[in-house]
Amino acid sequence: MSFSKNTQFKVSFRFSIIEMLTVVFIILLLMSLIAPLFVNLKMNARATLCKNQLKQMGVLITSYQTDHNGYLPNDTAVPYSVSGGNSYPGDIPKPSVGNNQFYSYWNGHLLPYFNVNLPDQYTRYAMVTKVGTTRFSANQLGGPPNLPPTDILKNGWIVIDDAYMKGGYQDFKSFICPEIHQGTYDVAASIKFGGIRVPRISQLCNGGVTSSSAFRDAKGYDYGMSGGVPTTYLANRTFFGLDNYWSGTNINSYRIDNIAEISQKAFLLEGGIADAFGDGSNGAMSHPYYSVGDVPYDGGDLSAGFDKNAPQHHKLSFVHDKYDEFWVMNSRPWDYYFPSYWMGRNNAMELAAKFNIQFAGKATMASGPNTSSGFFGFSIVSYVDPDNGKIFENFFKANPPGVALTTFVPFVDNPNDFKYLVGDMNVLFGDGSVLKKDQGWLFNNRRKIAMNSTE
Repeated sequence: MSFSKNTQFKVSFRFSIIEMLTVVFIILLLMSLIAPLFVNLKMNARATLCKNQLKQMGVLITSYQTDHNGYLPNDTAVPYSVSGGNSYPGDIPKPSVGNNQFYSYWNGHLLPYFNVNLPDQYTRYAMVTKVGTTRFSANQLGGPPNLPPTDILKNGWIVIDDAYMKGGYQDFKSFICPEIHQGTYDVAASIKFGGIRVPRISQLCNGGVTSSSAFRDAKGYDYGMSGGVPTTYLANRTFFGLDNYWSGTNINSYRIDNIAEISQKAFLLEGGIADAFGDGSNGAMSHPYYSVGDVPYDGGDLSAGFDKNAPQHHKLSFVHDKYDEFWVMNSRPWDYYFPSYWMGRNNAMELAAKFNIQFAGKATMASGPNTSSGFFGFSIVSYVDPDNGKIFENFFKANPPGVALTTFVPFVDNPNDFKYLVGDMNVLFGDGSVLKKDQGWLFNNRRKIAMNSTE
């Protein structure tokens, strides 16, 4: 048999509908498996960046104390007068024009070590308000949202607006955890002011969000136009010397060599905005510090406040974890103590330690609001459905708490706006190390890590 030169073979490859659907299904399945990996990689990258930023803060704090006779950076920006006419010196002189507000607080004192374009140096006159815009003039208050100023560098407007919208201005991004702009916002402000989403960054807005003058945008109330550099890192108010403005007391920061067991002290934690009944609740800026032994209910910021109805108490941010759902059994001062109040603090701490070991990765017992020396109970956070406490029955039969468990409140909405309440955060310790810690460890060890004692 022979073929002519013009003979052509035509081979046709055709896929059936079933084959095509099978291929599409496999591709979609692979994408669904791979997508979470990319999400986790990005989250881990942001956590690593945050950790490196805190290490940088540690280096800058060391540089500052080396240049200032061993003292940590305090909060005093300029010489100023307080009640009684007493005047106290600052690190830098009072300017003839403008103000030194960006030099305020622990992070402002580190600005001389940055190379950032600020023509007005330390002057700030700008704030984010409840209408969702960055104001730069008192005349704008009470009016519609404003456009940026002609000169966006003037009076530090861009520093505030970039922190609000972009995660920070130039190298000042080092003061802001990159995870905060991934959907984490101040729930208390959103509830009170029509759903506005302001990232949980200190020094953006005026006041604690539940006070009458908080987050104000009304003529005649320009509190907060002046303030420090926005940050998500909160310094220990005792070690870094936050003044008591109500009593007119000037408090200096500690010298490094006066802090006991410094390697175990938590210099910087993560958090922002919420300032329940605190220094900022009169309309002034909420300060970038955390406390122990102060409000709320003498538990300070290092207390397990998981109440959905009191988001103004949520100052700390636990954002470096994968806990999208959780359940909470709250211990409430003067209402419900868990374990029994009569159990005593030491026995309760021992019970919590046993619980946290046995249920590591699944649940934690976290010390709730209490005084620095007393005991007012623990809350339980479960990262798996606790079946209203039934999964813990055997443990508490073997280790009686002296009181029955109460209701577990679910935090399971999607998206979970309270995700920042539990999980892990990065912590800068006094020796410059940065470790990831969860809320149970921080709350249960708060006296040891946040007070100048060896307890």
